Amino acid sequence: MIKSALPYLTFDGNCDEALSFYEEIFEAKVVEKALASEYNIETKNGEDMILNAILLLGENKILVGDKAEQYDGVGARSESSGQISIWLEIETEDNLNNICKKLREKKCEFLIDLHETFWDSKYVKIKDNFGIIWELNYQKN
Repeated sequence: MIKSALPYLTFDGNCDEALSFYEEIFEAKVVEKALASEYNIETKNGEDMILNAILLLGENKILVGDKAEQYDGVGARSESSGQISIWLEIETEDNLNNICKKLREKKCEFLIDLHETFWDSKYVKIKDNFGIIWELNYQKN
């Protein structure tokens, strides 16, 4: 049912600086980086922010990005700088819908409702009853 679990580190507009730091300190490698400008998304402060990047640490991937409130109209990634969430790639759309149903029944807080994304997936962001933030993604292709 779950294909993978990845931590997602959120930064306060300094994600690119953090990536350089991790590359230097841990010999990590940035294998993918999506900038707001590549999707014609304007940021509130006019700087080109990182929507999402994948950092390879050895054989392990960590997702990183700048907080979404820095962008106009891109949802609400409102955690404080340094907050971590767990990104789960879900195997099927039915699995995703079933997980969401269970989390609603448990009265978890839906930070971003289930929706279609510009990266061709269905995505939802939920804070569980213990304060852990889960980002669930079903990639269509």
